[in-house]
Amino acid sequence: MAATTHLLDLGHRRIGFIEGPPGAMVAIARTLGLRVPEDVSVVGFDDINAAKWSAPPLTTVRQPFAEMGRVAMRRLLRLIAGEVLASPRIELATQLIIRKSTAVLSGRRKLSTP
Repeated sequence: MAATTHLLDLGHRRIGFIEGPPGAMVAIARTLGLRVPEDVSVVGFDDINAAKWSAPPLTTVRQPFAEMGRVAMRRLLRLIAGEVLASPRIELATQLIIRKSTAVLSGRRKLSTP
């Protein structure tokens, strides 16, 4: 949600999701002849270590992995003890890390679709 709001605040209205093979570090925006962020803004997810070192550094959504582990362990221990959980789902807050892969929409080239 924060990533979409960030892009909308920058003036973007055509927002899409691209998923590649797990673990693959690919340069889709460059193989299409696009520049980041001049032609297209890019937001990643999970704030992997490579995000801050990519060119340009990747705006990304950071998940609270340590807190996720703590919450999961507490819930597991409660289940093992025979307790009934009040809710099957817990939602933890994420954090948007704004770097240089997003920019204000202005005079960008139109994307052509194959």
